[in-house]
Amino acid sequence: ANCSQAGVREGRDFAGGWKRGLGVAADNCDIRASDQWQNQGCSQRGPSASMGQGFNAGGGGTYAAEWDPGAGHFRTWFWPKGAEPEDVASGRPSPESWP
Repeated sequence: ANCSQAGVREGRDFAGGWKRGLGVAADNCDIRASDQWQNQGCSQRGPSASMGQGFNAGGGGTYAAEWDPGAGHFRTWFWPKGAEPEDVASGRPSPESWP
């Protein structure tokens, strides 16, 4: 997928600050779960260079996401720039082949 950020021009870095959420990480990914903040969802962990300074220093990267309501999952992947699987680079993604 080709993603862009409105208001961020080429050659510019994100100048704001990331802020850690307050409270306990969700253990129920349903955004309507009664024991969590509205639309809280679930957190994810990724490689250290998948965002922030490491991401910028590496020249970016590629994210992919798969939502499969039938299988009951939402999965995400990240590859540093130039390390994308061939099927992704060729525009024919095949998530079943990714670890």
